[in-house]
Amino acid sequence: MSGKGYADYPNRVPRGWRVAGVGRWPINNPNSGREEAFDVGKWRFKTYGEVDNPLELTYEEFRKLPHVSKTLDHHCIDGWSYLGQEWSGVDISVIKEMSHVRGNAAYLLIESEHASQRFPVNQDLLLADGENRLKLSEAAGFPLRIVAPGEFGVKSIKWVDKIKFCSTPEPDSWERAFMKAGVFDLYSDTISLFDPWTVDNDARKKFLHTFFAASTEETRERKKREHLGDGKGQNIIAKSGQEAKLCPLSEVNKSQNGLKLVVNGNEILLIRGGNNIYAAEPICTHLGTDLSRGQVNQNARTLKCPLHGALFDVATGSCLSGNYGSDGDTFPSIRTYKIRVDQENVFLERNQEWGPLW
Repeated sequence: MSGKGYADYPNRVPRGWRVAGVGRWPINNPNSGREEAFDVGKWRFKTYGEVDNPLELTYEEFRKLPHVSKTLDHHCIDGWSYLGQEWSGVDISVIKEMSHVRGNAAYLLIESEHASQRFPVNQDLLLADGENRLKLSEAAGFPLRIVAPGEFGVKSIKWVDKIKFCSTPEPDSWERAFMKAGVFDLYSDTISLFDPWTVDNDARKKFLHTFFAASTEETRERKKREHLGDGKGQNIIAKSGQEAKLCPLSEVNKSQNGLKLVVNGNEILLIRGGNNIYAAEPICTHLGTDLSRGQVNQNARTLKCPLHGALFDVATGSCLSGNYGSDGDTFPSIRTYKIRVDQENVFLERNQEWGPLW
């Protein structure tokens, strides 16, 4: 029998996780963030730190290393699982042996173009350069990614190019993000020492809810600055009065997926649901995706995220189900706005639950 994350592990799906209802392995962050076309000929895989033989391999040299294939399960920290993804790559033991890792190395820091992840030096890891008997796609992490069986999926970072072997723990990019969001202590107490089978699910959801709320606020403020500073005149500027006219009602009625407006830098999506008009902020509380590109179900009063499928009630803002079918209570509600609708126009109220808009 293999360990956690392998297909023959008992209790294959951790308690509280939902098997993703999709036909292929889901990709949470498809954008590598590369600003220029990627040239694999210039890519190098390096090891450094507490090693006596630092490596620097081209892509072709890495591809010639001894490879293995493993069928592994992915368990996203958000609470969904994808079972039976086939990976091919180089076991970490090969890299450690080639690098002549020193005896004082206790940790390894996997580094990519935009992220890093720390593991104990004896962690079961696969440096994957293929999936389902094909080369990795860029969205899946080309040219190289980490797969960490039995760990939260967020630890299996993509676009990897370096491994640093360390004698003492160094903070990784997720820990720095949690520090910035003010949730590092909560992460340390409830998440960092656990895996999908040992974590307390209520604590996991509380941590994610808190972190996503902080991230959403950061996205909201960034968008507001962009709208107020773009100089393109796309904002409705309201300065006085208890309400502001948004648009004619006929414009909302013509839009099947809602009408997106900006008032004083605040994004508002007007949606018809049944016989009513609703106003919601089109920012997904998972990764900040623009919900105005999502799918509206007017009869059900729902708005579906176009990236990961989270489903929101546009009347209350509540998340009904999370990405790929995970529990909705993991994710904060989207903001809903107080509006007034008469026979011809839609008006936005000045005073909202979180404060005045002007």
